[in-house]
Amino acid sequence: MIAQALFTLFIITTGILIWLAISDYKLIHKRHLNPLNEFPYEWFKVQQETGKYNFFRGLLLAILLIYFALMIAIFQDQLGHLFFFFVVILTFVVASTYFIFFLDPRRIEIFIYLNVIFLVSPLMLFAWLSYGQYASLLMILPSWFGLVSLALTMIQILIVFNPRFKQWSQLEKAGSNEKPLYRRPERFVLAYSQWLTLINLIVLVIVSYIASLT
Repeated sequence: MIAQALFTLFIITTGILIWLAISDYKLIHKRHLNPLNEFPYEWFKVQQETGKYNFFRGLLLAILLIYFALMIAIFQDQLGHLFFFFVVILTFVVASTYFIFFLDPRRIEIFIYLNVIFLVSPLMLFAWLSYGQYASLLMILPSWFGLVSLALTMIQILIVFNPRFKQWSQLEKAGSNEKPLYRRPERFVLAYSQWLTLINLIVLVIVSYIASLT
């Protein structure tokens, strides 16, 4: 019953946040955000202009806390003494996700460190759950959950070890040689990697909840 309520609340609040963020971004910029070369923090930066910044920050924090509580509710009775390790990884996932949305990268070193944590901690989470199913640590969930978590692990590995990360800081030159302009490429690896990781985390919530019902 608790997991069902948390899952319903997660879906509703996430849907509200996405809908409002898309609407406000289009209102300010007259176009939709492009996840291939724009970051999550740019999706929410427009809220400073609409006066909704604190509301969106609070809403995102609430969603992440619901995410944390839902994952706890699903896996608390299944991991035993290994549950503490799961909580530590989950804490890093939630904290880094919050900062990815609301930390304007004025100091590039901090931005890169947070990106590493944000991309790697979900990989550890997916891999841990996949191993837990394989090693029969998760005794209640169906076998297909192990395959899905393994697939998420492989996807996250491809994201983290994408060869294009070696050129993540390279920009495209535009304009004339006399007045050169530099802009992000149409496919900016650091930006779309963040969005793909967020999608993976949402997928994990959905499949974990479905698995807990079977």
